Parts: sequence; structure tokens; C-alpha cells
Amino acid sequence: MTATSQVPELLRIEHALKQHLLATLPESVGWSVRCLVRQGMLIVLVQHPVSSPVDQRQVFGVLEAGLRRSPDLGLLGGRSPDLHAIRLYLRQAGQREPYGFYRFAWGAATPPPPPSSIPSSGLAASPATTFLAATAATTGAAHAADPATDADLEPDADRGADPTNRFLATRPPQVSAETNAASFPLGLPAAATNSHTPSRTMVNTVVDVEVSESRAVRQWSLASHPAARFGVAAGIAAGLMFLVGGGYVLSRPCVVGRCVPLESAQSYALDAAGKLEEGNTAQDVVSAYEALTEASYLLNRIPSWSGYYDTAQTLLTAYTVDIQKLERVVEAQRLAMDAAVQSQNPPHPITVWREIQQTWQGAIAQLAKVPADSPIYDLAQRKRAEYESNLAQIDQRIRREVEAQEWITVARKTAQTAEARQGVATTLGTWQQTRATWQTVIDYLKKIPTGTMAHAEGQQLLELYQPQLLTAEERVRQEEAGSQRFSLAAAAAAAAQDAERRDQWNEAAAQWQQALVEVQQIQDGSTAYDQAQPLISSYQMALNNAQNNVQVSTVMQAALTDMAAICGTNPRLCQAERAGDRIRVRLTEAYERALVAATGATPVSTARLDQMNPMLRAIATISETHTIPAALYEANGTLFGIYDPRIGGYVAELE
Repeated sequence: MTATSQVPELLRIEHALKQHLLATLPESVGWSVRCLVRQGMLIVLVQHPVSSPVDQRQVFGVLEAGLRRSPDLGLLGGRSPDLHAIRLYLRQAGQREPYGFYRFAWGAATPPPPPSSIPSSGLAASPATTFLAATAATTGAAHAADPATDADLEPDADRGADPTNRFLATRPPQVSAETNAASFPLGLPAAATNSHTPSRTMVNTVVDVEVSESRAVRQWSLASHPAARFGVAAGIAAGLMFLVGGGYVLSRPCVVGRCVPLESAQSYALDAAGKLEEGNTAQDVVSAYEALTEASYLLNRIPSWSGYYDTAQTLLTAYTVDIQKLERVVEAQRLAMDAAVQSQNPPHPITVWREIQQTWQGAIAQLAKVPADSPIYDLAQRKRAEYESNLAQIDQRIRREVEAQEWITVARKTAQTAEARQGVATTLGTWQQTRATWQTVIDYLKKIPTGTMAHAEGQQLLELYQPQLLTAEERVRQEEAGSQRFSLAAAAAAAAQDAERRDQWNEAAAQWQQALVEVQQIQDGSTAYDQAQPLISSYQMALNNAQNNVQVSTVMQAALTDMAAICGTNPRLCQAERAGDRIRVRLTEAYERALVAATGATPVSTARLDQMNPMLRAIATISETHTIPAALYEANGTLFGIYDPRIGGYVAELE
């Protein structure tokens, strides 16, 4: 059996997988990737902070895709000809056991099945037993795992652990002491360098102890030598225990010879210090954090019986304090990345913006905990100012979304009022009120800020409510036009009636004609339309009467002209004027005196009639010519008679 983790291909694979995760999953900032080759399998462990949300299927898919594209995997296969399968593990920081597991055959062309979660009980509860079971299935071994071997694979800081389980083990819990100590321990050995050493990987050597019992053991007779057989069995067991225990102790790192994990840990610490001295960027802090985490992991592998154990524990305590200081910035960076990713492709609902707001607040809170004596304090303050600026923008986004949602709410409520008013509007005043209400709704929706989630909803409501406003505006125009025409018609009718009283029938006819045109042009559907319908017939009748009177007036005027000719001027014999549908002719006193002088004082006599006969015939002729009755009166106003052209003579009264 072979186990390796320090070959260059593994280091490059670890780096490539970490970069691939960062490029595909921005939330993977601060995650660590470890690789190990054991028993023909490449084992990959990804560890992430507890607070990181993880989609197992997505993470395993990204890892498999990265591995299948990796040229170093082929080089690794050349170095390890028995490499045939790949195992992927997911684990939370601070936990000893992974919670997610996925495996696939190297070079397999079939799509990956869904990732499985490691159960919390049974044989699969332990990463070690899971590994053994999978290995047995891969290699075709039919025997069950030896209990002693299983126990060796369980994590134990006092006696070390199997390479597989050491690989899955997390770094020790972080020290909760105050972090006002020096950022990094001084006095690192001069031999430490910034380059990766062989102890950079999970294990430097693996010594596999295989124990088997000889099948050529002498057979004892159970019937005759039971005690002897028991003694032999006990001796064999004791010898085996001694061999296994001694071999295991000597196989642990830093027991014999130099302590490569300690040297590598110090090298990592030096790398971390260099990162913090080189630049003051968040990525430098993340790199320093990862280096110290690797250093802590290596120190934690040194067993308690090693001569380097005390030194390792001292450094481990100091590194843990340093990790705690850096962890706040790393966590802040992760939260900032989450917030930035979640903010992409706006607009978002208010609930999403509030989640982003809380994420930025969490990042700022982490930076606020960085003590003033920390070497990354200035960086933390710069990032804090940057994050607070981002938070202010998110706060503004939330205010805009709240404001936009308020406009949506008030617009909907006002639209309900407009719909209610529109349902009962019947007059110009009520339609004007309805139009004003719909206009208010439109004005509210136009105030919704662009770039908000509610803006799209506002545009949809505009498309819904704009036709309602147009309908209300059209009804207002109809009502206004109808009301105006109704008023004009009423005024024309009043003027026509006044002209009739003055016997100005031409004027009356013109006014009645105007009144009729106005009521006929009132649009159907308006309130004035129903009011105007009864007036059409009455106005038409009045117009007809006026037009008839216009004709009569024309004839009458001609008759009066003819009458004026027979009445004369000097002396004037009579006076003619219109009296309704007839001409009124009244004799003058001068004519009466002439008659008395010629015929005597008798009012009625043959001589008087003979004297009046020319005038009577002239009046009759004019009456017949114009077909207008003519009433003749004495100078004192007494009716002499009425000439009726229909019968051709004078009568006392028209029938």
C-alpha cells in the first residue's frame, strides 16, 4: 500500500481546484482543498466555514469537472500506476467528520450520480470505516476490516491517526483568549523558506503495518492439550500486539529524525507574515489565513510522544490566536462576496435587499471586532469604510423600493375609488370627478422610481389604468359638449319666443332653426342627450309655425304697401296695420268729415255708402289679391265690416 501527498502534481491539483472553486463559486473564499493518494485512490477534502451555504451537488460537480480537465491528474497517474478512482469529501470547519461524499472512477465517461450524504450512525458514520468499506469494494477484497485496524483509523491526538483519517481531521478548536498578543510569533528558524516543502501535504510518509496469521500453525488436539493450546494462542496474541504497537509508534511523524511537519508549519507561518507585510489587501489576509491554517494542521499531527510536541503546541497556540485575528477579515470578505453576488442583476424584491443589507452589516460587524493593535487594523478600517459605503447604497435601494411600493399601494387604492365613481357617474360634474381621480392614479404610478422591483408592476398598472382615464376623458368631453349645446339651444329658443312676441317672424324662425340644430347635435350617451330628445319635436313645431308666419308676413307686408297707396297721404283717408292674420284699416277723422260734408250727418245711408264705395272696392281688391282678410273700422273704432276673400264680401265677423 502507498500513500503520498507531497508530490508536485498534488500541490498543483490542490491549487487548480481552489482557483476553479473561486472562479465558479464566489462564496468559496476561505475554503481549503487537500489532496492525498492512497491505495490507488485520489482523495480530495474540501473544508469550508460553518456559515457558508453549500450545494453538495454543485460543489462535487465543480470538483469533478476541474479534475477531469486537469493535466496534472494524468501526470499523477503516471507516477501512481494503480490510480483508478477519486473520492471527494465535504467537511465543515471545526468538525472531525465529513458530511458529504462522492466518488467516481478516473477516466469514466458516465455522468456523475447525485452526491450522497454520510449518515450519522452505522459503519458509514466514521470517515475511516467509510474509507475502508469503499476501498474493499474497489479492490475486490472479500474480508471484513480488522477491528484493530479500524481503531487505528479513528482520530486520536495522543497516538496519531491513519493517513486517511488524519487527512479528514480538522484543525483543533480555536483558542478563545484575548487576541491582543503579537500577531505572529517571532524567532522563526532561518532555514524556513517561502516555498512549499514536502510536508506541505497531508502526510509525509505512511507506514502500513500488515498483520497476518500463519495458516501453518501446528494443530493441537483439543481433547488432550486444551491448556497448551490456550497458552500458545495467548503468546501469539501478545507478540502481535507488541509488534503492531511498536511499529505504529515509530511510524508517527517527528518521532525519529527530523520533524518535517514542524519545519513546514514554520515555513507556512513565515509565508503568512510575508503576505501581511507585502500588501494590505483582503486577498493577502485570505492567503495568510490559509497558510496559518495549514501550519496549524501540520502541528496538530505531531504526536504527544514526539520530542517536538511541546514546541509544536506552543506554536499551535500562537497560530490559533493569529488565525482568530485574521478569521474576522476572512469572514468579512466572504460575506462581502456573498452580498456582492446576491446584488447582481437588480432589481430585487425588498426581502432580498434586506438579506443583502444584513450580509453587509455582518461583514462590517466582523471588521469592527479587529483590535487596534492588529497588523491588519488599517486594512480592516479601509474595508469597513468601503463596506459601509456599499451598505449605504443598499439602504438607499431599500428606501427606493419601499417608496415605490408605497406608490403602488396608494395607486391601487385610488384606482378602486375611481372605479367606484365611474360606476355611478351620470352628470358632467361626476364625470369630471372620475377623470380627476384616474389622473391622480396615473400621476402616482409615474412617480415610481426606475430601477426598482415595483417599477415593472407600475408599468403594468399604467397599461391597465390608462384606458380608464381615456374613457373618463371622452365622457367628460361628451358631457361638456352636450351641456354646452343644450344651453345654446335653450338660449336660441328664448330669443325666438321674444321675436315672436314682437312679430319678428324671420328672426324667430332663425332662432328656432338654431335651437333645433343644437339639440339634434347632442351626442348619444351623454346626460344632455336624454334631456334634449323631447325638445326636438317642440322646436320643430315652433320652427314650422315661425316659417309659416314668415310667409304670412311677406304677403302681409305687400298688402300693407298696397293699403298705404289707397289711404293716401294728404289728406290721409285711412291707416292700415297688421293685426294677426288680417289687415286692420281705420278711417281717419278727416275722411269722416269729408263724408259728412258730402252726404250729411247720417252715419248709415245709401249716399254714404255710395261715397265710400271706391275705398271699399279698393280694400276688397287688395284683400283678394293677397288672400288676407281686411277689417274696416270707423274713425271712432267701430267695426264697419270684415272683407273675407274666401267669400268675396264683407261680413260682420269671420267664421
